[in-house]
Amino acid sequence: MTKQKPTREDIIKAWKEIDAKSDRPVGQKQVAGAMGISPFWITKLFAGKSLTDMKIKHGIRLSPQEKHLTDDEMLLQLDKVLLKHKRIPGWMVLNKETGIPEGTWKKKLGGRRGCSQQDVYRKYHDWLQVKNPKSKNLEVVTAFLKKPHLLEKTPAADDSPAARGKRTPSYQKKEGEVVGPLLRFRNLTYEPTNEQGVVFLFGMVSEELGFSSVERLGTDFPDCTAYRKVSNQRELQRVRIEFEFKSSGYQGHDPNGCDVIICWEHNWRECPSLLEVIALKKEIKGLRDR
Repeated sequence: MTKQKPTREDIIKAWKEIDAKSDRPVGQKQVAGAMGISPFWITKLFAGKSLTDMKIKHGIRLSPQEKHLTDDEMLLQLDKVLLKHKRIPGWMVLNKETGIPEGTWKKKLGGRRGCSQQDVYRKYHDWLQVKNPKSKNLEVVTAFLKKPHLLEKTPAADDSPAARGKRTPSYQKKEGEVVGPLLRFRNLTYEPTNEQGVVFLFGMVSEELGFSSVERLGTDFPDCTAYRKVSNQRELQRVRIEFEFKSSGYQGHDPNGCDVIICWEHNWRECPSLLEVIALKKEIKGLRDR
């Protein structure tokens, strides 16, 4: 006799019980493991409904990635961390103290994920001048922003004969098209430099990676839905895919919002365990050998 699959109500009840016993928020994979079911069954039952909304409705704790904080709420957290450490914290310290990853700080406060640390702290500096101009933190952040922040040594930093011999010609990027390093993989000449390149490359190798058919491609989150071959190679399962140039670009999205991140390079150390990451840079090395 086939064991009856749990209902949405069963999953909500189990999630609440597991959450109450845990010292930290629990995710879809943990709940599925405790119930002895596939995480995809939870995805199927809650299709079209946000798991985050369900958690809020039933008083289940959200993970840091699921919390959609306002700028003011994030700046208040940053203010507390600076007050505690009395200096500008590194991204790892900030993530440990607040649960908010580097990419989210940069995107929310700096305007884009690729911005500098100084862009984030300029926003904090302006906010602090308005909210608490007598704060001791204002002196710390003002001093930080006045320092020259060089990410790399300039040629003048080491003018020894050995260093001069190792230098490559310095050329500053100008307006116009740029390409990635030479790749020469099938009909793709250069490595991807953006998300569009990742989508193109995935389309080229998707079947070899076990994706039988692509159902939808778009710009709404998640970017794609496809059917994937399961272990016996005969059954197919529907999966949700989000494309990123680098996996860290996913930060700020709901970790329950997709099943697989397809990227060129996997650089997100704090990636939640419930998310599978397929880095095409690594995968095509194996495909070259076939």
